Amino acid sequence: MRQAVLAYQQSGLRLFVYAKLVGCYEDSVELIIQAPLMYPMFTTEGERLCVEPSFYIAAFAVPAELVPVDVDIRCEPGPITCPKWRGHARGRGD
Repeated sequence: MRQAVLAYQQSGLRLFVYAKLVGCYEDSVELIIQAPLMYPMFTTEGERLCVEPSFYIAAFAVPAELVPVDVDIRCEPGPITCPKWRGHARGRGD
């Protein structure tokens, strides 16, 4: 994953990686930014039989000006289950 995001590590872009997202046969995910929250949401349409959920990793490169300073990075209220770390977009040494 680290190697995959290297090309996006540039001035003016914020990188967000969500690991251990749980879903079933997902093929796309989008990042919802609705201050004060930011969260990933699967966009795969249609019902699917899910015998055993799969884990996904989603990485987003977002123009810095689109990320509010006090946005709360989380997985809710989207339908995705992921670790419960909550913090601010600029709160971890950014």
